[in-house]
Amino acid sequence: IYKGINYSIGYGSLIGAIRHQGFIPWDDDVDIIMTRPNYQRLVELHKEFSIETGLSLYAPELGNCYVRISRITDNSKTVVNKYYQWTDEQTGLWIDVFVIDGVKSLESFHEYQSLFHKCYMTCYSRLALSSNESLLDNCKRLVNSLRCCRWWFVNREKAINRSMSTFDLSYDSCPFVGCYDSPYGDKDIYDKEVFSTYLRMPFENITVSV
Repeated sequence: IYKGINYSIGYGSLIGAIRHQGFIPWDDDVDIIMTRPNYQRLVELHKEFSIETGLSLYAPELGNCYVRISRITDNSKTVVNKYYQWTDEQTGLWIDVFVIDGVKSLESFHEYQSLFHKCYMTCYSRLALSSNESLLDNCKRLVNSLRCCRWWFVNREKAINRSMSTFDLSYDSCPFVGCYDSPYGDKDIYDKEVFSTYLRMPFENITVSV
């Protein structure tokens, strides 16, 4: 654990830790989840984190990531084909970081979730056609880019920061917590107490927090 910053592996990675003590055999990525206070500390220490670990943080708050979730990358590794454009830089392998925010009510969760997803428009508006994708996938890229044409001339960093500053989702004052970028909707709302303690479990040849 870096500088006492708590995290938990999540979603398929968490299932893998419990069921397989590592990756689900057909899985190909790693997801971690962090509460907003822990995540904010990571953002504050991102330069120190990069120097000490050799890893890089890409986050909307840092202006180098144009989707709502953040990513930790190992830029000593090479990714040949990026599935979609989420940063202006060529990065190495990454893990996704999902942030757990305060949830005032079920109604506010649905309202904020739909607004948060608009941050992705700054990414979709720049989707380029790729020779590595099928004709159908390229058609989808083109359609998404056209749908988001009003974002073509918008500064992505400013747009995302403006969207993020719209919400007051104080982690400390809300009775429940959840991930607004989750594909699982209401299933990703928890009692805040769930994140008060963490366990360590084996995952492949390391141990991770759950």
